[in-house]
Amino acid sequence: MITVPEAPMVLDDPSQHTMADSLLKYVATRTHEFVDELPYDSIHILGLYDRGKAASQKEKRDKPENWQRPTAELVSGELRISCFPGQAYVFHYASLIATYLALTDRDPTRVHFTLPSDEVCETAINEAGYSTIEPTDVVIISSGVSHLASLKNFRDYGSFQAKQEMLGARSVT
Repeated sequence: MITVPEAPMVLDDPSQHTMADSLLKYVATRTHEFVDELPYDSIHILGLYDRGKAASQKEKRDKPENWQRPTAELVSGELRISCFPGQAYVFHYASLIATYLALTDRDPTRVHFTLPSDEVCETAINEAGYSTIEPTDVVIISSGVSHLASLKNFRDYGSFQAKQEMLGARSVT
């Protein structure tokens, strides 16, 4: 298990961050709209991949990578945000939402999180579908894919999308 602080990190002054004036836009585009739309007493970030909950309207479905945002549901006054189970990822999302609240003059202490266990993280990775991808010579992750291959015909594996094709004499995923 990694070591993360017990509470989310809150950035309430954009001038103290490398993104400066872009920080609010960054966190806003990644914060589920329920944070703004629903009445809640607290926000609980969970490492739980659950696409059956309300997906964010802010998902960028035109991208083959990193398009899914955490899902959400309101349960007895608690807004539960479910994101892919990764300990650093859960902490990141809790910090992102707490920062969003601080930057929009709301109480960031309403945000808390529960880290998933190592076993939950490992199970999620094993169930993601990576084992169904054929061995390949080269793997390209995210950045730059559109410069090398068409973004059409990616296969949806649920938690990620991928495609395999030949690039010259090499098999590429």
